[in-house]
Amino acid sequence: GTGDTATEGMIQALVRDLGGRLAFIAAWNPSLADLIYAAADFLVLPSVYEPCGLADFHAQAVGTVPLVHAVGGLRKVRDGETGYSYANQDPSTLAAAIRRCVRIHRDEPAALDAVRRRAFSEIFDRHTWDRVHREGYLPLYRAAGA
Repeated sequence: GTGDTATEGMIQALVRDLGGRLAFIAAWNPSLADLIYAAADFLVLPSVYEPCGLADFHAQAVGTVPLVHAVGGLRKVRDGETGYSYANQDPSTLAAAIRRCVRIHRDEPAALDAVRRRAFSEIFDRHTWDRVHREGYLPLYRAAGA
């Protein structure tokens, strides 16, 4: 996506410095986003605020593990269970969280696979529209009409 021009410039410099090991696309294309979500090992969401947290669901539904700043709707990502999270919103904490995920990816693939599987199954066990409709909205509407 897009955002602060100075931050985008720093990210583009990092991409150049890492020689193809990182990509940054300053645009929004839903079809491309679907492919990127599905191809990634992790989705890093260092959001300052997040009202609902749909990007983490999207990632989990295609087997990508979210790494989130535990804020707003992203708080539902349970650290080490359905993804990874960090509390303090500062560059050094984010960097440490990314290093942790890289280490887990490299040294604990079975643990990472367990997180991926747990997150994926919870999306489909708990958060389908049929279930939300049946267990969330319908009871709410019935109670409001009583």
